[in-house]
Order: sequence, then structure tokens, then C-alpha cells
Amino acid sequence: MNNLIPNDDHMEFLYLQLIDYLVDDIKQLELETIRLRHELSKRLSDYDGLILRSEIYSGLAGRYEWQEAYARYVSLYCEGTDPLDNESYSKQMEQMAHLGYIDE
Repeated sequence: MNNLIPNDDHMEFLYLQLIDYLVDDIKQLELETIRLRHELSKRLSDYDGLILRSEIYSGLAGRYEWQEAYARYVSLYCEGTDPLDNESYSKQMEQMAHLGYIDE
């Protein structure tokens, strides 16, 4: 009879992979939020547009470095580089905030 219960290492990999998919979704949603705020700021009055641009990063997803499972994900799956807190992603967010698109 086959053992249908995956071993612990396989389950850990599946959880890490799931976290990775969720992080990718978070990044896409954050970038889209920033893009839409950028576009909206151009259609508002000067004052309101300025206020929106000054708060363009507010209310985005939280960061999870304090959470043990997320720390393990970063350590094992991302080689120690937090995908939500690194130079490359920060640059993408900045480009989206100032240009409304990512210049790759």
C-alpha cells in the first residue's frame, strides 16, 4: 500500500512554495495600487494630487519579517533576501510611483 501522506520535507517545500505565490500576488497588488494612485493623482486638483502622491505608499500590505514561517521562507526559499524588502522591488515601486510604469 502506498503512503499517501507526504513526508515533512515535501510538505515544508509545498508551504514555502505557497508563501512564494502569495508574496508574488502581494507584490502585483501593491504595484497596481501604486500605479492607480499615480494615475488618479494626475486627474485630481493640484492640492489633492499632491496629498495623494505624498501618501502613495500608505496602506500597502504589511511586512512579515517578524513571523517565524515567513522568516524561514526568506531564509530557505529566497536565499536570505526578503522579496518584499529588497532594492529591486523598492526600485519597481519607486518607478511605478513616479512614472506610472516599470522601466525594465
